[in-house]
Amino acid sequence: MLEQLRIVAYRSLRNLHVDRFGQMSLFVGGNNAGKTSVLEAIGLVARPMDPGQWVQTATNRDSSGPLIDGLWSLFQGNRALNLETDSQSSTGIDIRAVLDGNDRHLQARALASLEEWADVERGDAQTDALLRINVQVMAADGKPQVHQMEFSSTQRRMAVGYGVPLVRVFVVTPMTHRSTHQLVSHLSHVIDAGVKAKSIELLRMFDPDVTDVEISRPFGRAAIRVVHEKNGVVDLATFGDGMRRAFAMSVVLARARGGILLIDEIESTIHARLLDSVLPWLMRAAGEADVQMIATTHSLETIDALLAVDTDVDPEQVVTYHLRRAEGGHVCHRYDLAGLRALREEGLDIR
Repeated sequence: MLEQLRIVAYRSLRNLHVDRFGQMSLFVGGNNAGKTSVLEAIGLVARPMDPGQWVQTATNRDSSGPLIDGLWSLFQGNRALNLETDSQSSTGIDIRAVLDGNDRHLQARALASLEEWADVERGDAQTDALLRINVQVMAADGKPQVHQMEFSSTQRRMAVGYGVPLVRVFVVTPMTHRSTHQLVSHLSHVIDAGVKAKSIELLRMFDPDVTDVEISRPFGRAAIRVVHEKNGVVDLATFGDGMRRAFAMSVVLARARGGILLIDEIESTIHARLLDSVLPWLMRAAGEADVQMIATTHSLETIDALLAVDTDVDPEQVVTYHLRRAEGGHVCHRYDLAGLRALREEGLDIR
């Protein structure tokens, strides 16, 4: 699992050190402190040569914007792309981590340019923006592994580099529960793994009349149906955002078995009264599935729910980090449960 993280340069983050991650690690801090960027950096250093991870990182912030612009924004301090006169070189990404006791050092740069390609169907040449991302990873054996990925608006060279082991990483954003496509994909894997009952268990915290969850294909398109004792078979979208968000976290957690689950704004759409039940459930389920859970929050209710976890959760494995901007970079203060409880008892707004 992830033990240490050092972000030298990524998006707006500079010189950030995070030590002694727990099985449950919660990041708090003000707006624009860089909490989401920390989660993204973890995903990239865990899967540095996986183009899919780079694409997901870019599109999680803006699923409808140009992919190249999204990828370009991952590099710190870049000016907006303007390729009318010349190509543009990016600043560097520099992320270091300790994963399962092994050091890993990711460095990456990007080059954007205009390129011509032959359009066979139209029989002429087309001009398109091309982004090349060059990745170098210094792994445990001290030998650098190099991989290049190319992206354009019309095509992608998506080969995965296998010189560095890929860690299982899954992400839940505040919008994951609104994507039927993503939920169907996750639920399909959960059904195949035979662990669907755990997701139903969490759904019953919101509505005790839920008995099952199924995948249906009305009109040729996949949808998620909930079997309800009183209402029969209904679409998942019938229920509120909180229930759907909890369902999304449960199925993604099941897929992350043996890996890392990253949750942005863990409290999003879930009522404060249910956090006291949902958060301990997620922590117990993560322990059973050997999943390291790393999340962000703006919510004092989430922090208080964390302090109320029962004895089934090892308190030594639950930590909170307060992230803020400072002169010359970012500062991150670590609190174990005892330290966090002392701060809350003094009335400090830890956010």
